[in-house]
Amino acid sequence: KLKRQLKITVMKKIFLLLLILSAVQFLKAQSELVLRFNHQLYGKNFSLNQEALSPMGTKYKITRLQFYLSGFKITHDGGQVSNLNTIYLFVDPSNKTSKEYSLGLQNDITSIEKIEFAVGVDAASNHLDPASYPVDHALAPKNPTMHWGWTSGYRFISLSANAARTNGLFLDAVNIEGLGDVNFKPNSYTVTGKSENGKIYIDMIAEYNKLLEGISIAGGATSHGETGIDAS
Repeated sequence: KLKRQLKITVMKKIFLLLLILSAVQFLKAQSELVLRFNHQLYGKNFSLNQEALSPMGTKYKITRLQFYLSGFKITHDGGQVSNLNTIYLFVDPSNKTSKEYSLGLQNDITSIEKIEFAVGVDAASNHLDPASYPVDHALAPKNPTMHWGWTSGYRFISLSANAARTNGLFLDAVNIEGLGDVNFKPNSYTVTGKSENGKIYIDMIAEYNKLLEGISIAGGATSHGETGIDAS
C-alpha cells in the first residue's frame, strides 16, 4: 500500500512538472508583434503645418493626414505565413501615440522576412456600420469623419494641405480622399524583426511626401473618389 501511495505521489509530481513545462513552452512560443513607424515628411520628422516640397515642385503644408491599414500577413521563419485578418489600424501621423501598433500575440514567430498590408479597409469590413464598434476600435466613428457612407465605405486615406502660390502664400486648398474596394491593394515589404523587451518590432519608415508623386497640387487640388489622383 505504501509503495502504491508513493507511486501515485510520484506520478502526480511528474504530471504537475509536465504541466509547468508545457505552460513555460507555451509562453516562450508567443511573442507580441509591434509595427513601429518612423513618420517622415520631406526627410524630417512629420508634423502638421511644416513646409515641404512636393515631387512636382510645389511647396505645401499638410493640415490633415489620416488613413487605415489592414489585410496584414507576416512571412516568417523560413516562409511560413500568418494571416492577421482581424487587425485594423487607424493611423494619424500627427498623433504622438501613432508610432507603435500591436499586431497581437503570435505563436512560434522568431524571425520575420516580410510584411504585407494595404492602405484602407478590406471589403469584408468596409461596408459595415462604424457605430457597431467599441469607441476604442480603429473602425469606430472618427471626428472628423473617416466614413463616406454605406456604399463607398471608409475613406482609406484623407489628406488635406495648403499649397503655396507664386507669391509664397499658402492659400490654395488641397483635399484628396481615396476610397472604394477597388483601391484595396496589398503590398509586400521586406523587413527584419527586432527583439526588444520581450517584443518583436517591425520598423518601417513612412515618407508621406511620396503620396504626391505624379500629382500636381499647384493652384490647389480637390478629389474624392476611387479613380484619378484618389486611386492607390
